[in-house]
Amino acid sequence: MPELFCNDPEHLNAMADVMRLFYGQARVDGHRLAAAGDPVRLECRIIPAGGRHEVSLLSPAGLLRSTVPAGQVRREARRQLYQALSSLTGQQFPWGSLTGIRPTVMAGDALAGPRDPAAAADYLVRHWFVRQEQARLAVEVWQAEQQLLSRVPPRRWLAYLGVPFCPSRCAYCSFITQDAMRFQHLMQPMVQALVREIRELLPLTGAPAAIYFGGGTPTALDDRSLSDVLETIHQMTADAPPAEFTVEAGRPDTITQSNLRLIASAGADRICINPQTFHDRTLQTIGRRHTTKQTLQAYELAREAGFRSINLDLIAGLPGETPADFLSSVRQAIDLNPDSLTLHAMAIKRSSALHQRQIEGTPGFDQAMTHDRPQPAWLQAMREARAMLEAGGLHPYYLYRQKQVFSGLENVGYARTGEGSLYNVGMMSDQRSVLGLGCGAATKLTALDPVRRQYNPRQAGDYIARIETLIADKKMMISANATPPDQR
Repeated sequence: MPELFCNDPEHLNAMADVMRLFYGQARVDGHRLAAAGDPVRLECRIIPAGGRHEVSLLSPAGLLRSTVPAGQVRREARRQLYQALSSLTGQQFPWGSLTGIRPTVMAGDALAGPRDPAAAADYLVRHWFVRQEQARLAVEVWQAEQQLLSRVPPRRWLAYLGVPFCPSRCAYCSFITQDAMRFQHLMQPMVQALVREIRELLPLTGAPAAIYFGGGTPTALDDRSLSDVLETIHQMTADAPPAEFTVEAGRPDTITQSNLRLIASAGADRICINPQTFHDRTLQTIGRRHTTKQTLQAYELAREAGFRSINLDLIAGLPGETPADFLSSVRQAIDLNPDSLTLHAMAIKRSSALHQRQIEGTPGFDQAMTHDRPQPAWLQAMREARAMLEAGGLHPYYLYRQKQVFSGLENVGYARTGEGSLYNVGMMSDQRSVLGLGCGAATKLTALDPVRRQYNPRQAGDYIARIETLIADKKMMISANATPPDQR
């Protein structure tokens, strides 16, 4: 079996992400990192050297050695391991040794030196082994992100509101979503708790630059509950409306003229409709109860209701779909003329029904068994999708990655000029604080070093029961965020 021994085990968990790329699974045991596969021994040594650290890796492919600042040891150890395993196995991945959620950060680092965009992309290719296409994408997105972030002052907050209810749970979903029909008894108490959070906490942060109401599916709430939340937001922000207010109406079968009117009257100007695919057979496979026809009807209703900005989501690599199926969905989405569109790469989460079906070998899920291996046909399909979107006036502005992701790909948000989401970019950047309200929401304080996070319970019952404590704890966090560092 492949084995990596390291004198400093603090970095082995990070290096395990690289090992998993090549071997699927990896486990840390003391100073040893092991995976299943042909036997190979690697040895990593991390030695302090005059305020810096020497990082070396010895493998059958040879000796790699570099001296880096202390804060870059983990990155360098992963880079060397990727280089060695790629040489030993002959495998390469689209994002090379960059296994983190935000590869655009590395693009920003590359641009921070005296490099133009082309030189920065070339650096990502040579140093981090990123494919040229992904490197150019990372640089382009980093630049777009900075333009959007410039519209949000550093001390200005963002706000996220979450509800955990959906009409059904998708096969790929890892969120603690609860069937809206089976948990109706929790809806009103949960909404009351959320309204209380909004009233007590939103005034403390000042007017948010952007509000995102998601979940779950907010439009799975009945009109009374939805109105209670939206009206409270409207009241709390009437004197200083946010620059952006988005509501996620992810399930087309939950969208009605009635709830669209409620959303619009509260001041929300952006809405997300998430078909994921335009193939009914796939929708049935993944547990979604709507049809393509309902997606088209929902989109038309949203336009008629006057929403100026509509986003659509699609997923590449859904069970049973081919690259041609995916590209057909992309074409149909573009034909609707959305203001923004997010292309996700399928990620198999351990807590999802899809992962369980994968383990059990359920027929129709064979494709998922090799989801993390780069598949040329899918890489080409994503390349063609990008070209179609850009030809249609939609350009990349937002990017993140997930673990266990289909074909080693990424999630990218595309938007028309001026339609990129401030919330998406600010939240993912870790450069703007986020007030998280509602079941499962996360509050993030970026003014503190390190960034501090607090998570609301993911189960509705726990969230309802603990609401007083959650509000008190969050008030303390907000107060700390407002206090100058020299006075803490």
